[in-house]
Amino acid sequence: MINVESPRTCGDGFTVVSGECKCAVGKVVFEGACTICPDGTICNAPNLAIESVSINSGYWRTSNSSIEVLKCSNKKACGCEDDKKEEKLRVRRE
Repeated sequence: MINVESPRTCGDGFTVVSGECKCAVGKVVFEGACTICPDGTICNAPNLAIESVSINSGYWRTSNSSIEVLKCSNKKACGCEDDKKEEKLRVRRE
C-alpha cells in the first residue's frame, strides 16, 4: 500500500514544501502572513522571518521587527559617513 499525504492548504503567499507551508524566496513572514519583501531588503532564502531580513546599504529601519524600510536620504543623518561604517551600523541594527 502506498501512503499518500492528503493535500495541505496554506495561507496566502505560502507554498507547500515537504508537507510544510513556507514562504518563497523574495517573500518574508510578517505577523503570520507571507508578504513580498520591502524595497531595500535582501530576501534570498525561503521562509525568512522579518527579524532575519538583511537591509541593503543606504536603507534603515527602526528595529529588526519592523517591515517598514526607509531609504536614507543623508548618510550622515543615518550615522554613516562611508560604506564600511554603514555596513557595521546596518549589522548592529539587526
